[in-house]
Amino acid sequence: MEKTGHEAVEEKPLTTTTINNLVRKYAHWASLDGISARSLRHTAAMHVSQKGTIAEVSKFLRHKSVRVTTIYLEHVDIESADRLTNELANNLIQDTDSK
Repeated sequence: MEKTGHEAVEEKPLTTTTINNLVRKYAHWASLDGISARSLRHTAAMHVSQKGTIAEVSKFLRHKSVRVTTIYLEHVDIESADRLTNELANNLIQDTDSK
């Protein structure tokens, strides 16, 4: 480990709660209330499913079984996922343009 003059701190993985809180915080900051880590995961799964196979989606989501992925994708609302994706992209573009 490189010496930086700071005390070494063991890195720990982020908890589910921490991830959810971070997503909510930055979604709110970007005026995208209602977005959660779960909704982002569903949106990503939907986009992967449009271009790839169910096996690729299953691997992407780290599911142990393709059956789980099939059930998961049945609950994805494509219109809502597309709307959220477009809102996020537009807000990111506006934020970049304003800097």
